[in-house]
Amino acid sequence: MRFAWTMMVALTAFLVSPTAMGIAAAQNSAQNSAEATQTPQEASFERGVAAFDRKDFATARKEYLSSCDGNYVDACYNLGYMNHYGMGSAVNYAEASRLYTLGCDRDEAQSCNNLGALYEAGDGVKKDAARADILYRKACSLSDGLGCSNAADMLVDAIKDKTSKTDPTRVKATALFKEGCDKASPTACLRYGYALHNGLGVTQDRNRSRHFYFIACEEDRGAACFNLGDIYENGVMVRVDLARAARYYDKSCTFGDMEGCAIVGNFYAQGKGVEKNGLIAASRLDKACDADQAIGCFDLADLYLQGDLVQEDMARAMKFFQKSCDLKDGDGCLGTALVSLAVEKSRPVEKAKALLARARSLDANADSMKKVEALITAFEKDGAQALHGSSMTERVFFPAN
Repeated sequence: MRFAWTMMVALTAFLVSPTAMGIAAAQNSAQNSAEATQTPQEASFERGVAAFDRKDFATARKEYLSSCDGNYVDACYNLGYMNHYGMGSAVNYAEASRLYTLGCDRDEAQSCNNLGALYEAGDGVKKDAARADILYRKACSLSDGLGCSNAADMLVDAIKDKTSKTDPTRVKATALFKEGCDKASPTACLRYGYALHNGLGVTQDRNRSRHFYFIACEEDRGAACFNLGDIYENGVMVRVDLARAARYYDKSCTFGDMEGCAIVGNFYAQGKGVEKNGLIAASRLDKACDADQAIGCFDLADLYLQGDLVQEDMARAMKFFQKSCDLKDGDGCLGTALVSLAVEKSRPVEKAKALLARARSLDANADSMKKVEALITAFEKDGAQALHGSSMTERVFFPAN
């Protein structure tokens, strides 16, 4: 699914609310005709905006419909949006496409972009990539940067040799990302920053890429904030700054980048660039684990196993190690094996050996597997005595000082 305009940030769509657009339209209308008498269509549109703000979707739909029937194009877009996302009624792609078409035919850029998304996905209309491309480019020509970005993404999808950084189609796509960024699309700025960072269709310039990531991050693009965190953590064209890296990773987490949640959770657990804080660490890691980030589950399990920053909880440690293992993280399987030896009453060695085999099938770290195997052997000989001493996970996953 391509990027469409809506009111929230999601993994597959960066969007803007019809309310925001409606307010802007109302403000522009007021500025352009400050002394003019408000038309019935304008009045109805503004009542729709107010109703939408208070989540009275039935009234909003009624007012937008009245205004749209009076050829007020912004109302047609907003009503199309409500049908597109099922606000005040069930999702109705066919009606959304009809309303977006009304708006696009009158050169309303966001309508063109969203209509393009429907044609690309085949939602409510016959799937038609060529038609989608035309609509995205029309939106772009009407100064909608997201339309430029979506047209660029279609070009990227069409590149046959994905490894080529200088493919002519990629060069055209990168130019469109730049145009979209110039037309105020944070998504396009993120894409262009990535192209600069990796030399995709443009001369590599990691220094400049940071500027475009910053623009996108300031507009709530989690991936851009994550990339800035990585830049400052690893000193890419800048001095290493772990405190700044932590802030950007945390910001990426806030904006829905779950890998950022896992990394900043680890930062708080380790005191990396921030003071150690078990509550914050657990909060961020839990969020990552809920989103099936295996490393988040593993680090959360270790947090509960260590019991230094949060209360020790072997049941939770087992739960999160097991989820990490289920997500095909070999280290998670090894962690589950360790906890099994400590807490299982029935056949702990048998379970631990099965988990070790599972870790091996997932290509877990060879040295860690040897250590777990040695612990299992020691446990068979000495029982729980074999687990005494330093932290089990530190003994297995981290080298001795």
